[in-house]
Amino acid sequence: MPKQSTARRLLAYALAYKFRIIGALLILFCAVGAELAGPYITKTIIDKHLSAGAPELAPVFGLLALYMGLLLTASVANFTQSYILQSTALQIIKNMRMDLMRHIQRIPLRYFDNTPIGQVVSRIANDTEAVRDLFMSFMATFVVSLVQLTGIFVALFILDVRLALFCLLLPPLFALIMRIHLKYSKVFISIMRARLSDMNAMMNESITVMPIIQAFRREKVTLAEFEQLNEDRYANQIKQFRVFSLSSRNIVGTIGSLVTAFVVWYFGRESLQTAISFGVFYAFIDYLGRIFQPIIGIFDQLTNAQRAFVSAEKVFAIMDLEGTEVEKADRVAVRKVL
Repeated sequence: MPKQSTARRLLAYALAYKFRIIGALLILFCAVGAELAGPYITKTIIDKHLSAGAPELAPVFGLLALYMGLLLTASVANFTQSYILQSTALQIIKNMRMDLMRHIQRIPLRYFDNTPIGQVVSRIANDTEAVRDLFMSFMATFVVSLVQLTGIFVALFILDVRLALFCLLLPPLFALIMRIHLKYSKVFISIMRARLSDMNAMMNESITVMPIIQAFRREKVTLAEFEQLNEDRYANQIKQFRVFSLSSRNIVGTIGSLVTAFVVWYFGRESLQTAISFGVFYAFIDYLGRIFQPIIGIFDQLTNAQRAFVSAEKVFAIMDLEGTEVEKADRVAVRKVL
């Protein structure tokens, strides 16, 4: 039977709680809708009431009350969906950790003879925690950001179709930048996780056989070996940090500034030819600024998600090891004793 990809196996764990996730997403849609209604309400107040001379206070106060009510609704909905998604992520990792522990008890003894105990402990403790970060970041950041971006573009098309079509170029551009980031970053992250596992294994073995190390005066040799692993991890961490610095907030901020300048120029040029309401201009700039917030959030979580994906591959590599049924193993042990 062919092995499933890591993404499919992670998805299988998540689908066990599909109804909770769907419910949280529906609440998220409500929260995003409530948040994005704010600039449009402000646009209505500016164009229909403030720009028409002396405003009638009753409609303005009514819209402001609606604005405040939507903000309160968005706050409650965001808390609810965040709590549901993150508690679901914790439950998923609890199940994965138990599955890993059950399978380790079925692995033949020859695996433990050839594998440092520190590496096994690292898989159960560190790597499953890293996978938890994957679910937490994916559910709390990636999903939320995608829903926000969808809502923002819907609002942009309502305001100005031509300029919204131009802004549609942004997601493919950022997707290309993210792909380049992931391509070069994965190499360094894989080495970093491997060196961390090696250091954990070495520390565990060193502590276990410390009397022997001291008896044969192997302290300097052991320290040199550990320093080499530590230095290698540090070097790759620096390289990964450089990739992140070049392809994350800096480039998003630069592109955001250029696009905002173009929008200001566009509305300024249009105002010389036709009457462009200040409310539409304000709302468009507000929505445009909100585009880059979820994108920056995704970039900030890319490293954690990629590190967690590498850890998930290692966890599933242990689960793919051929195991022995516990009952059969007990029978073999009993026969040997007899």
